[in-house]
Amino acid sequence: KYNEIDLVLSSTELWNLIEEHANKQSTNPVSYIKSFPLDNPKGANEIEELFRSYSLQGNQFISSMYNESNGGSGGYADFLLRYCSEKLLDIKIWNDKLIYNSGRNIDISDICISNNNKSLKFARAYGFRNIQSIMLKLKKKKCDYDFIEIMACPSGCLNGGGQIKEIDNKKDRLSNISTIYYSNHIFNHPSDSKLVKYIYSGDYLQLPMSRQALQLLHTRYHAVPKLETYAPLAVKW
Repeated sequence: KYNEIDLVLSSTELWNLIEEHANKQSTNPVSYIKSFPLDNPKGANEIEELFRSYSLQGNQFISSMYNESNGGSGGYADFLLRYCSEKLLDIKIWNDKLIYNSGRNIDISDICISNNNKSLKFARAYGFRNIQSIMLKLKKKKCDYDFIEIMACPSGCLNGGGQIKEIDNKKDRLSNISTIYYSNHIFNHPSDSKLVKYIYSGDYLQLPMSRQALQLLHTRYHAVPKLETYAPLAVKW
């Protein structure tokens, strides 16, 4: 069984729900939010604490990797580059800031890490136009990247379609969001995460790439046939 999409709640939808409940209380959204007591940063129990992604003081988020130019993607490409660099090239860059090279278009960039014998070349392509450019290079076999992080939203997740929109200048808004997002982060190595250690303990998934881990955590992709191939009447309709 394959699920084509996940069910997500965007920040816009969340804000609409807050506004709806605030209106019922005849107050504004900010006052409505502040009327609730702060949640315990440690959670209700030990298990809930494992899933907390912010500091004990409750004022900073914890992230696995840090890079100010990844558009809030969560740093998966950056983590993978650092991990592969250590395992394949014997180069440790965990604490180094990654500098991606980009031209006039900042939404498509790449970085290369190399030693005397091998090299790793990673790229990021944000926005459909850049994705199409990468796909064209792949079809022509002119793409030499080892890994490509692709996101549909230009400038990454922080500029996503589900984010709360403002009337102000788009560039200024994105810059302000990025500043707030990265200024309140604590960056932690994934292997130091209590949740990761708990999940991969002997009682649960045991080790990465174990049978249980592959079944529960790994995505399996499959080709989705065009609508006209299995439902021609639907196309005509």
